[in-house]
Amino acid sequence: MPLLFLSINYLKANNSDSIYEKAEKYFNKKNYTYAALEYERLIYLTSNEVFKNQLLLKKSYCYKLDTNYQASIETLSRINFNALNIEMQDTVLYERSLSYYLLGDFKNAFYNLELININKMNHSIYLYLLTLNELERWDEAQQIFLKHIEKHDLDSSYQEIYSNINTKEKKHNVAIVLSHVVPGFGYFILGKPKEAFTSMLLNTLTGYYTVSSFIGGYYATGVIIGIPFFLRFYFGGIRNLKNIIKEKEMKRKIELNQYLKEKIIEINFILDK
Repeated sequence: MPLLFLSINYLKANNSDSIYEKAEKYFNKKNYTYAALEYERLIYLTSNEVFKNQLLLKKSYCYKLDTNYQASIETLSRINFNALNIEMQDTVLYERSLSYYLLGDFKNAFYNLELININKMNHSIYLYLLTLNELERWDEAQQIFLKHIEKHDLDSSYQEIYSNINTKEKKHNVAIVLSHVVPGFGYFILGKPKEAFTSMLLNTLTGYYTVSSFIGGYYATGVIIGIPFFLRFYFGGIRNLKNIIKEKEMKRKIELNQYLKEKIIEINFILDK
């Protein structure tokens, strides 16, 4: 996963200790399943809370690198916070946030990040920005981002990456309004002539049938058949139009966040050099 570089790596520590040797060998060979099992064996054997917490953190890395983010979160939840110093508490909270982010649970990722002092952890600000973007809190992210690039005297071109966050598709609102006035016309605004002609034809036919029924004195037919079918196509067309707009807006959000993600990761690499 491209975001795993954000993880704070404690795995190089204590590699020389014989007690870690077997687990580290599995880990270095990317056999994360066996590494996790070996770490769990060591967790079971120790009564030292500090050592146990270190092992649980290492085990969580195994699950995360194996893309089992839920298992990583569950492992981190076993850590005894009372036995951690402030720095390690922030590390565990960050790792939990990262796993939640990779799992797609952005609300819980943000909740854990809020408990961290992001000014004391180099990488947490990037994850914080990425999480805010996914929560569509772009204005907040922009303010934090601008302060960050100013602090590090980065290229002024980066100031523009959030310039499109408030660009709304005005034509979407116009399309919905027009579809209420002229059924089917909103599809033309979205560049969908086939759907537009279909909707307009169905509404015209059912509308004509309803009006003709009343003019001809067939009131029951107009009420029982004409009106229900007309309303079905009328509101159905508007509902379908809104679904299309929703899909377009979702696509735009994904593309925007992907662009922001690439730029934020790019800045992280620049500052890490």
